[in-house]
Amino acid sequence: MAADIWTLNLVCEGAAPGQENVQRKMDRDVICFFNLIELIEEYGYTSIDYLYYKKRDGLVALQWDTDVMKMLEENESEKNVSLFVTRQRIATIAPTKSNKEPSKSAAKKAKEKSGRKKKQQLNVIQSKEQYADEVDHQHDDDDIQETSGDDNKVTKRKGTVLAHVWDLPEENRILVKCNQLGQPIGKEGGLLGQFLGTISRNCGYCPLRIKDWRKVKNDKSETILQCIQTKFLYPRSCEKWMLKSIGRDWRKYKATLKSKLYNPKKKRSALYKLCPDDIDEDQWKALVKYWKSAEGKALSERNKVSREMKKTTHTAGTKSYARWSEDLVNPFILLICY
Repeated sequence: MAADIWTLNLVCEGAAPGQENVQRKMDRDVICFFNLIELIEEYGYTSIDYLYYKKRDGLVALQWDTDVMKMLEENESEKNVSLFVTRQRIATIAPTKSNKEPSKSAAKKAKEKSGRKKKQQLNVIQSKEQYADEVDHQHDDDDIQETSGDDNKVTKRKGTVLAHVWDLPEENRILVKCNQLGQPIGKEGGLLGQFLGTISRNCGYCPLRIKDWRKVKNDKSETILQCIQTKFLYPRSCEKWMLKSIGRDWRKYKATLKSKLYNPKKKRSALYKLCPDDIDEDQWKALVKYWKSAEGKALSERNKVSREMKKTTHTAGTKSYARWSEDLVNPFILLICY
């Protein structure tokens, strides 16, 4: 398949001499918000600086992947776009929902912009520390319940909630890097994996009433990815892995519900009353109805046979093989091992 090469003309305000105007060639398939951030980082900028797309009537802020996709659609015939990056917010830009501000005096605006910039940098630093702590001690913020019996004590752990990620300010996102296979790595990658688990347990994004994950993916994948993009920055090559991971967690979640709440000897009316608080009642009834159906019972028996044939399991804990592999190729670790 022939490459679709685009020309990116980047104007860097405040860059080092000789780097104020640069030109890069990129394939359309790799032009996304994450890769544009990597591009400006080569010239000393960061993800909290301001990237704009030049149009005839002004500048448009690029803040999401959807902004980049719209930019590409508008220049499909020329395959040439002009970008502008600066460390200060530009006041005279084409109006969008995200950058409209009420009218204020110039002096007051400048003062607030300066304060906002410093605060944003501090939030990013604090967030990184908080996220790292979340991955290293991922059970700390979970609700732990202890039930004591006559001779032993059982500790039960509820699902990860990640409230601090869901409540992340709109202007902040977590930067995730991936390996060549499109698998997230680093502590941020671990946090992304946990966040995908919370989405798989959200009936609004991943309905339980649907039998096949492929149907969920066809209907909800765009909505799911848009939600993830409000919290994380990642290369587009990672999206296939993310949807696969959510699908696996979605099936695992349904299996957990069945093992804990479903009793084939009970009637439907009794099972309907066991609906968890965080699940829509109609979806729960549809799920129970499927478990009770001949189709659901047949599939369950086939899956039991397949499970018995499995010989190896993941024994590396909550850390993925991709993240372990990345750590093992770290030069510092290799030096110690040598």
